[in-house]
Amino acid sequence: VSDDGKDLIVARFTPAQLLRVSLSDSSDIAIIELSGDALPTPDGLAVLNGDVYTVADNAIARVRLAAGNSSGAVVVVPQISGLSTATVAEGALYAIKSEVTNYVLQRPLNLPFEIFSVDIDAFGP
Repeated sequence: VSDDGKDLIVARFTPAQLLRVSLSDSSDIAIIELSGDALPTPDGLAVLNGDVYTVADNAIARVRLAAGNSSGAVVVVPQISGLSTATVAEGALYAIKSEVTNYVLQRPLNLPFEIFSVDIDAFGP
């Protein structure tokens, strides 16, 4: 849910996009126009301090939405491979290395899965 509580932000895996769904009118769905870095194929989403973080296999992107949630600026920070989603706890962003790509491709998994804190400062101001 967007920081202003008006919209549901959802990811489209292919083509890589974010969409805005109005919570007051579910038929009001629009693609969020993105600028900056190219959005990696989003798998998981999390919202922290009004920013949407999308998780791809080997990158996390911060999308800073503009007022109205119709556009946003993307900054991508490369990460270790095998990421699938993120969550927010105690004011910090955490990602999980779940080997989702290996699972889908039926390759051996590197267990145990890892959960790590994401360096928010790496995305810049």
